[in-house]
Amino acid sequence: MNVDFEKKPFSDKNADLKVYFADTEQDWSRQFEQLEAKFEFQNENMKAEINRLRMAEVENKNIRVKHEGEINQLKTAVQQISNEIARLNVRALHRRVMLDKIRDKLVDKGVIPDDFKPTQNSNTLNRIVPLVIQGLNRNTHGLEMLSPPAIRAIFDTNLNTLRNDGNDVAHNASEKDIAEAVLDSRLTETDRENAKELFMWLNDGRKPTLQRNA
Repeated sequence: MNVDFEKKPFSDKNADLKVYFADTEQDWSRQFEQLEAKFEFQNENMKAEINRLRMAEVENKNIRVKHEGEINQLKTAVQQISNEIARLNVRALHRRVMLDKIRDKLVDKGVIPDDFKPTQNSNTLNRIVPLVIQGLNRNTHGLEMLSPPAIRAIFDTNLNTLRNDGNDVAHNASEKDIAEAVLDSRLTETDRENAKELFMWLNDGRKPTLQRNA
């Protein structure tokens, strides 16, 4: 509002000043209200952003905790699988040790010559089986007879056989270790029966049994 105070009487000037100050006060009041509204809006936005960041932080923390739990569970599962694989490998090795001991016993008792070696050749296996039966029939050491499938299992190195399962590595095994390997529920019924028969033959008729730890 533009007012020319010099050209008006004092009373008029006074009235104009009142109007001027009133208008100015209203302008300032509007500006303050606008600033206040602007700051309040910005403040609400800042509060909302702070809350969003806090929620994001909590969510990230929850995700991190969840993933840590999943990672720990995965580590535990991997360790359990590793232990199970090691246990199964050991049992396969123990069965292999039993077969080696049986072959050595057949040689020591004169049932077969030392050149009867494990083989994959079907024709050779077919020749070995009846020769072992003949040797057991004529032996003078009181050895029990073995069935043809069990005899074949002693020498057969083909895939999915008792000998092949532990063919990569061999080591000493106690009778208890071998018994657990022989009674392994993961063996096929045929392999388990052959293994049990061979175990009893090796150990003078003793049946394989599972011994509980004290």
